[in-house]
Amino acid sequence: MYRRIMVPYCGDIHLEKYSSVLVENGEVLVRTSYAYLSVADIALNNCVLVGGERKVLGSIAVGRVVDTGVDVDDIVSGSRVIVFTVNSSNYIDKIGGAQDMLSVRRDIVKIIKLDEYSDRDVLVLATLSIIKDLIDYIKGVDVVLIGEDISILTFAYYAKKYSCRVGVVPKHTIQFLSTVGTEHVSVYSSEKRFDVIILATHDPLLMCFAVKRFTKTKNSVVIMYPHMYRSLAFPCIEGVDITIKTMSFGDFDVGIEVFNAYKDSIQKMIKIMELDSIGTKVKEPLIVKL
Repeated sequence: MYRRIMVPYCGDIHLEKYSSVLVENGEVLVRTSYAYLSVADIALNNCVLVGGERKVLGSIAVGRVVDTGVDVDDIVSGSRVIVFTVNSSNYIDKIGGAQDMLSVRRDIVKIIKLDEYSDRDVLVLATLSIIKDLIDYIKGVDVVLIGEDISILTFAYYAKKYSCRVGVVPKHTIQFLSTVGTEHVSVYSSEKRFDVIILATHDPLLMCFAVKRFTKTKNSVVIMYPHMYRSLAFPCIEGVDITIKTMSFGDFDVGIEVFNAYKDSIQKMIKIMELDSIGTKVKEPLIVKL
């Protein structure tokens, strides 16, 4: 029997067992070793995001290919891969990486070797592997960082190198970032404005306050964790001149650079939990060991 972390519609997490997996055309079957529960998974668990009637959690997973479906000829059994389920349009309603055997479309599977890194570290690299096009938005401008997802470390790293001014909301952001030379601001009292707002949180009220408080009069960019824009209510963006961009993952050169820069801090910060020990609610991002 295989296991997976399942959330019913606006319900609590439970561990479900299943006995078979179907591999369809264009799909890859992966035996997973670790999966990442992101802020999007927390939002689904708490009904901030509304998913399908029965939703498997897990935004990113690492594992080995077991089998491939028809029309998949560029990947072989035994390959180590990262599965970016959160990059899929079906993530909200259906697929998730926190399951022993995972069958997914080939286009969200990335082959990765990096033999010097363990599966756990490769998964962390994947959470940091923000596509470079998004990093370009923070170069030469004022940036504010908000959120508890690991992905925000990538924006913090490059903002320190390329941005004019970097703000952080310490009460609602990974604690480590309060020590990296950033400017502390508050979503409730600050009058400071920024060109780019990075939102990697599951809290819709916090996102709303941030957009209202920090955006400039014109042309601000809001970069959000995948799918979280669905919980940004219309009154939060009404009358605000912004462009919303969604984080996308898969650039491992970026992930490796950020991981190596913050490796010691990440190892202390990251929480790892056995699949069988997951409770009914997830309150912070974590790695699940399968």
